[in-house]
Amino acid sequence: MPKVFISFHNADKAQVGLLRHQAKSPDFDLEFEDGSLKKPYRVEWRKNIVGDIKESDVLLVAIGQETYSRSAVKYEIDVAYREGKPIIGVILDRDGNHKIPQTLIDYGAPIVNWNMNEISYTLNTVAS
Repeated sequence: MPKVFISFHNADKAQVGLLRHQAKSPDFDLEFEDGSLKKPYRVEWRKNIVGDIKESDVLLVAIGQETYSRSAVKYEIDVAYREGKPIIGVILDRDGNHKIPQTLIDYGAPIVNWNMNEISYTLNTVAS
């Protein structure tokens, strides 16, 4: 089971919470690690994030309306890439016209819609 670190803009916290809840279904073999929902990263967040990403198997970027412009998300993507971690993007709202973060495009990360079967398949494919 791949251990997945979720990178997201705080404005999308509710949707990411729902994504985490759906992943707990016995139909999916996923473990999400999301420190930002559990631990405050105020002063040393970059140091903490690096450790959490290193301990994960995959970085999942939850793509909402403003994700493309968030420097913290870009930093997490860069760390994952530097650490050789597979990265995927998940578009949170199919009806939205969300801009894909340029770093995901630059690194050739697969982008999928919010569909648990598609997410699970892609995560397991890139993590193997």
